[in-house]
Amino acid sequence: MNKEIFQKYFPESAVPYCFDLFTNNNFLFKIVKTRTSKLGDFRFYNRSKKCVITVNNNLNPYHFTVVYVHEVAHLQTFQKYHDAVLPHGNEWKDCFRMLLKPLLEQKVFPMDIEQALYQHLQNVKASSCNDVSLIKRLSKYNVTDAKTILLVEIPLMREFIYKGVRYKKMKTMKTRSLCIHVLTKQRFSMSLTAPVTPV
Repeated sequence: MNKEIFQKYFPESAVPYCFDLFTNNNFLFKIVKTRTSKLGDFRFYNRSKKCVITVNNNLNPYHFTVVYVHEVAHLQTFQKYHDAVLPHGNEWKDCFRMLLKPLLEQKVFPMDIEQALYQHLQNVKASSCNDVSLIKRLSKYNVTDAKTILLVEIPLMREFIYKGVRYKKMKTMKTRSLCIHVLTKQRFSMSLTAPVTPV
């Protein structure tokens, strides 16, 4: 993968640092189609002895950068500890903070995202998707249909469309919401950061 591809997906000021992470660590980097189950992924393949990092291609540059650094932190933690530590344990959290610090010092992110990231780093979660405040800030920079918002912004008892299906928001928990399928009345737990269309 060459630097020109990095220039397409990362903020301009983040390209040198993120490209150095790629060239200085031994991994295969793949930019993949949108996955609803995850934004990025790190895997070690025993048979080939290769480390592979994937990131979804639909993320805005700031979100793409956060997910990329998240996965590189998994890589470096694995290289140092292998399977001796938890995937999102203190070792990974420390590595993630260390890798993100230069980008924060370089002022790569807009002020609102920067503030949310500093807050996020106080108590790093396994997935940035579980940090509603951070996802709201990152989502502001998406180039999408103007009608699309996050589920967290839908008032209780209001209906919305998610993946072409109509739901009603019933109850909000810490990072998820209890929703009901309008036609079948089946109940679902959805992430507050799910992209939805108000009705």
